[in-house]
Amino acid sequence: MGNPRYALLSHKVYYPEPKTIAEALKHPRWNGAMRKEMGNCKAAYTWSLTPLASYMNVLGSNWVFRMKRNADGSLQKLKARLVAKGFNQEERIDYLETYNHVIRTATVRASLDMATKMGWDINQMDVEHAFLHGDLTETVYMKQPAGFVDPEKPYYKQDFVARSSTEAEYKAMSDAAAEISWICNILIELGIPQYQPPELYCDNLSAVYLTANLAFHKKSKHFANHYHYVRKKVALGTVLIKHIPGHEQIADIFTKSFPVRPFTDLQYKLGVVLPPT
Repeated sequence: MGNPRYALLSHKVYYPEPKTIAEALKHPRWNGAMRKEMGNCKAAYTWSLTPLASYMNVLGSNWVFRMKRNADGSLQKLKARLVAKGFNQEERIDYLETYNHVIRTATVRASLDMATKMGWDINQMDVEHAFLHGDLTETVYMKQPAGFVDPEKPYYKQDFVARSSTEAEYKAMSDAAAEISWICNILIELGIPQYQPPELYCDNLSAVYLTANLAFHKKSKHFANHYHYVRKKVALGTVLIKHIPGHEQIADIFTKSFPVRPFTDLQYKLGVVLPPT
């Protein structure tokens, strides 16, 4: 047993996040974090220096500073990340799509669910600087970051608003279909076969009809092309779309108010309460 006359005293170390790059460069530990980031980028062959040309859309860069703590609040390490100012790029000219190299919540949930049901062992691993392992399909030009300019080559460079409820529901189904496709791919990689296509329910009948016949709604001409992902999945037979009456839509319990009885019924369907009497 511990001595009741004494208490554990811990000193939390705090390093304010730099407001400017010049301030960070003057601080030994933040400067070290920046040098480590540059070293990781160099080791991963993240970029190569190239002469500046007039046709290049050269982006600026920025440093993101974060202090990472341990569970007890003590300092673990200082992190510095070099990022390009991508907001200066124009879609379909400088790039076609964006992709974030981080794990998705759906992947974690699906993996943990199957591991629990199948009795699998779970091990955790950490890939340092995972985002540096991705490959760009487009060429991106960025100025050399301040404080780390090559002295020999100083001049080298390195969503939407829905217009109707039908459009909103149709777009939401496309997003849901993309998420379903992702989860199905995860299950396949885990060796879990899918014998029937998953079912997606929607309480907007017009949106449901649009997934089978795009000509049904005359106002659908303005829908962006990526909204039609769900229709492509329906055509391939990999997703089934079914209409569900509004009073049976379980998702509404999270967004709408209900009388006691309908609310209790939806709770039961979610499996969080006993069946209503």
